[in-house]
Amino acid sequence: GEWPGIGVKEWSGIGVKEGSGIGVKEWSGIGVKEWPGIGVKEWSGIGVKEGSGIGVKEGSGIEVKEWSGIGVKEWPGIGVKEWSGIGVKEWPGIGVKEWPGIGVKEWSGIGVKEWSGIGVKEWSGIGVKEWPGIGVKEGSGIGVKEWSGIGVKEGSGIGVKEGSGIGIGVKEGSGIGVKEGSGIGVKEWSGIGLVGLGQDRRG
Repeated sequence: GEWPGIGVKEWSGIGVKEGSGIGVKEWSGIGVKEWPGIGVKEWSGIGVKEGSGIGVKEGSGIEVKEWSGIGVKEWPGIGVKEWSGIGVKEWPGIGVKEWPGIGVKEWSGIGVKEWSGIGVKEWSGIGVKEWPGIGVKEGSGIGVKEWSGIGVKEGSGIGVKEGSGIGIGVKEGSGIGVKEGSGIGVKEWSGIGLVGLGQDRRG
C-alpha cells in the first residue's frame, strides 16, 4: 500500500491502500497532499497547488494550468503548452510538438511522429527504441521490455518489472498498476521514487 519511491501513502483507484478513484491522500515524495478523485489539492514537490480531475490550480478534468515543480505552464484538456522542467513545448490535446527533455519531437494525438496507434518508434530522451502499440519492441499492450532512458526492464500493461535511471521504475505490475494493484495502481516505484521529480536523473 505504499510507494516509498514516489512517496505515496494511500492510493486505491491508482493502486494505493486507501483512496478513491485515482485519488491520492498523500504523496510526500512527489509532494502531494490530497488527490480527491484525481484532483490535486497540493503538490509541492511537483509544484501543483490546487486542482480537480488531475488538473491543477485553475484546471478541470485532467488539465493543468500551472505545474511549477515540473515546469508546466498550461494543460488545456491534457494538452500542455509549456513544460520547461520536462522540456515540452506544446501538447495540443495530449499531442506533443517537442519534448527535448524527454526526447520526443512530435506527438500528434498521443502518438509521437513515428507512433503507430500509441506505439513509439524512437524515444531517445526516454530511451525507448520501439513501441508496437504502446508496448516496446518486446512488450505488449502498454507494457515495456526495455526503457533505458527511463530505466524499465520488463513489464506488461503499463506496469514494469524493474526500473532505474529516471526510474518511473515500477517493481511489479500489470495494467499500469503493480503486482497487487489494478488499473493504475502501483506497489513499488523506486526510480522516480526517493529522488522525486525534482531531480533530473537522465544525466
